[in-house]
Amino acid sequence: MRGTLITRKSVIIIGGGIAGLSAGCYARMNGYDTHIFEMHNIPGGLCTSWKRKGYVFDGCLHWLVGTTGGPKFYDMWRELGAIQNRRIIYDEDFMQIVGKGGKRFIVYNNIDRLEKHMKELSPADSKTINELIAALKKFKRMEIPTLKPGELYTKMDILKMIISMWPVMGAMNKYSKMTHMQFSEKFTDPFLREAFNDIFDFPGFPFTAFLITQAWFDNGWQGFPEGGSLEFSKAIEKRYKDLGGKVSYRSKVRNIIVENGAAVGVRMEDGTEHRADVVISACDGHETLYDMLEGKYLTEKLKTFYDSYPLFPSGMQVSLGIARDFSDEPHSQVFKLDGTVNITGVPVDKLLFKHYCKDPTIAPKGKSVVASFITADHAYWKKLGGDRAKYEAEKENVAELVISELEKHYPGVRQQIEAIDVASPTTYERYTGNWQGSYMGWMNSGQRKILGSRLPGLKNFYMCGMWTMVGGGVPTAAMTARGAVEIMCKEDGKKFLTTHG
Repeated sequence: MRGTLITRKSVIIIGGGIAGLSAGCYARMNGYDTHIFEMHNIPGGLCTSWKRKGYVFDGCLHWLVGTTGGPKFYDMWRELGAIQNRRIIYDEDFMQIVGKGGKRFIVYNNIDRLEKHMKELSPADSKTINELIAALKKFKRMEIPTLKPGELYTKMDILKMIISMWPVMGAMNKYSKMTHMQFSEKFTDPFLREAFNDIFDFPGFPFTAFLITQAWFDNGWQGFPEGGSLEFSKAIEKRYKDLGGKVSYRSKVRNIIVENGAAVGVRMEDGTEHRADVVISACDGHETLYDMLEGKYLTEKLKTFYDSYPLFPSGMQVSLGIARDFSDEPHSQVFKLDGTVNITGVPVDKLLFKHYCKDPTIAPKGKSVVASFITADHAYWKKLGGDRAKYEAEKENVAELVISELEKHYPGVRQQIEAIDVASPTTYERYTGNWQGSYMGWMNSGQRKILGSRLPGLKNFYMCGMWTMVGGGVPTAAMTARGAVEIMCKEDGKKFLTTHG
């Protein structure tokens, strides 16, 4: 701790995504002069949307944790001005999985409805279903006790955490090392076993992550903010500017300037330099450590993570603007394919389709946006990017596969398509800089692994965002930004302050 005198006043923030905007907001709340440099021409980073022929294609939010006053995230979003005066859309179900014969598993957000439905699908699995429902009801009582960074926990914070976790401690211990797939194997009914696994079909995805997600849906703590991802990001940008923060777009940082073991500013792609008392990196972790800092401050822990820790996979999004009203259809459906097809190096046996008809800002009246999300091989697309013609042809092939599958379930839809957009892993990488096109950073392992906001041997420098903590996403980005500023305040002898937007 530096004492009671404020020795640092100015802060440069690299990246204008959710982490960078949040860091800017909290730094301004605590009296620091701030300047965000963002390489894109809009705020939000991965939390973004784009328009095509009158349709809005959303590239990020499916649901947001903390849209009501349950978990601490709710207070954080209010501090950031993200959800005030914004309608939140809630759905009756998380998704529906449709088998080859039309059999349907509805993942109801209400736990009692989910139990009734699953027992109707497979009475023989009542014992496993009872186990699942009992665990979900325990996790309903779980709340994040604090948004402080771990190193600032007081004894009281730890006590509150123990009290908060006590109702689920037994279930957490039982399931903490179990993957979602492993629990799926408990079902004897072949359809239910496969459909349950399809909810989160990621290798190694922790079962506890499913339990938390569904329990919080039942509590009504999660919804979709009307307007989508870009409008959500713009709301935080507005909060930041209202607080007096400065942001420069189309401004890519090339290097972090280090003098005498301290970060003192940034050097831009055009060679210009900007100086400040503090530098916060809220952009891609790999680029920060290996390029902007030239690999000079890598710890063994960081090397291990970047060499071998699993990432959330790269993805593709095929978005369709359709002159057809899908509002009476399930908002999110997984359709099992007739067989397994190879999509650019990845075997696929199902496709997820989601429509946004409950949000009137997404499509013209009477029309719909339908999007499909597909796991993809970043290396394949990176190599393909060297030949533009082949790259575009491959995107057309993926779009055709998606459209053909949608046509099977909704005949005539092909002729109603007015806009098509395909975002590949290299699209995400190009616009956001995200390493290997991963849209959520490190894969959640069921344990809260934290890389931290500081680097040994480098003063006046902090990191925040999804690369500083396992289990990425929009809440993680904002939470780690809040934590980095709180640490900075403590080191400057300042009480960390927040206000609501």
